[in-house]
Amino acid sequence: MITLAVDIGGTKISAALISDDGSFLLKKQISTPHERCPDEMTGALRLLVSEMKGTAERFAVARSEERRV
Repeated sequence: MITLAVDIGGTKISAALISDDGSFLLKKQISTPHERCPDEMTGALRLLVSEMKGTAERFAVARSEERRV
């Protein structure tokens, strides 16, 4: 079973197709839009996963943000 994994971060958004054995079949990343409004984020995600859609049978998402100490 192939999983589409997406990591939404403060500086970049990554996406990968991952096989059951954990190997990466395809991996891409783009910069997180400066304007983090819903339309900009949706557009960035669509662009990133456009060639991956229809391939995955599962979907996983992670979100991280910058924290200053």
